[in-house]
Amino acid sequence: MTYVDYLRQTGQQLFYGAGIYWRIYQKALIPASPIPTFVDVDNRTSKRLLAESGAFLIRWSSDPTNQETSWWWMVCDNYDLVHLTSKMRNQIRRGHKDCTVRRISTEWLAEYGYECYKKAFNRYSYTIPADENEFRSCILSKIGYETLFENWGVFVEDRLVGYVECVVEGGEVNTSVIKYDPDYLKYYSAYAMMDTLLTHYVAERKLPMSNGTRAISHDTDIQDFLLKFGYRRQYCKLNVMYQPYLKLIVSYLYPIRKFLPNKAHKIRALLFQEELKRKCQQI
Repeated sequence: MTYVDYLRQTGQQLFYGAGIYWRIYQKALIPASPIPTFVDVDNRTSKRLLAESGAFLIRWSSDPTNQETSWWWMVCDNYDLVHLTSKMRNQIRRGHKDCTVRRISTEWLAEYGYECYKKAFNRYSYTIPADENEFRSCILSKIGYETLFENWGVFVEDRLVGYVECVVEGGEVNTSVIKYDPDYLKYYSAYAMMDTLLTHYVAERKLPMSNGTRAISHDTDIQDFLLKFGYRRQYCKLNVMYQPYLKLIVSYLYPIRKFLPNKAHKIRALLFQEELKRKCQQI
């Protein structure tokens, strides 16, 4: 069972081009894969995919390199506590002292995970949680795909204070969903969770673990946190093609992007993406 199979069987529309499947996410067409994907897409194919999907834009990564760029995937392919700082090792020990990390079933997460999910949004700006019915429906759609989706929970006593959804496919793992109750981060719950995941998947099962691309549209310090565990930035090139009308809007607003108000969050994120794309083209 693959991630594309899951998307298809749950009714999500897919599009094929440049040798891979694509899906719409937040009105952007992106590769339908949770793991690092690098692809070359010619102008004709990207225009066809935009026309077929009706997405606002198509975005993809290409040309992985050791040279620093403005775009990257977060990847960990080696994990050993001895390579961490003594401060990190101490924080991990404190996390395991006060917290317990274990696998949780899809059904259990759907039944008991909403409160933790909702509280996690207290840490974010410009985002709101789904309602409880939407949350449960999304989780329950993954029943029957236990070899693809593996859920982990971190507990303080019997209280769920964080959870991670891992997608295991093609000999790689992606932490596709990470949620923590901010009231319990003082117990180093995130340290206990990440150490458990990296030990299980990377150190023991020898599976590279990724955490997606550089963030564009939301404020998060998760990637800086992951770098402390030995994650690295797999640099690459960001490619974006817009619908013609959106290209005009981006061209008009880009020179004044720094003067846009903070409440224009989506526009600012779109223009930040354009800035990253232009920086990649200069290399």
